[in-house]
Order: sequence, then structure tokens, then C-alpha cells
Amino acid sequence: MLILLLAVLAVGLHEAWSQKRGVPGWIVSIVASVVGGILAVSCGGMIIEMMLPHLHLERSLASSRHPMLYIASAGMTMLTLLGSWIALQIVNRFRQVFR
Repeated sequence: MLILLLAVLAVGLHEAWSQKRGVPGWIVSIVASVVGGILAVSCGGMIIEMMLPHLHLERSLASSRHPMLYIASAGMTMLTLLGSWIALQIVNRFRQVFR
């Protein structure tokens, strides 16, 4: 989870730095990135929880070393970064509208 949080922060920092934002822009970019990433993680967690009963595992996913563990980890990372990016795009759209 710490790696996902650091990745989301990196997305927000990169967007603020590459767009040459001011201090309020940096804060808004970082907050939007973190909120979007957290929302994406919560949605992804619900999706994985719905899929677990269909795998017919005798123990937890983490201890079973089922291939789904690695697919879920990679999928959650991509989904988190996508949620962060989408939140930044929404904020950028609002920035354009209110100029």
C-alpha cells in the first residue's frame, strides 16, 4: 500500500512540476491525485472481493500463491494510477473552465 501511495504522490508531483503550477496548483494536484488514487483502490478492492469466491481457494489469496495474486497486484497498481490520472484530468478541466 505504501508503494501505491508513493506512486500516486509521484503522479501528482509530476503533473504539478510539468505544468509549472504555483504553490496552490501543487497542493491541488497532489490532493486530487491522492483522492483519485484512494477512490480507485477502494473500487478495485471491491471488485477483487467479488472475484475471490469464484477462485475456490482453500486459504487466503496471499498464502495460496495463486496466479491471481500477481494479476491482482499489477491490476490494482494500474487502476490506482489510472484513478489518480483521471482525477487530475477532472481538476485540469475545472481549471480551464474557471479561467
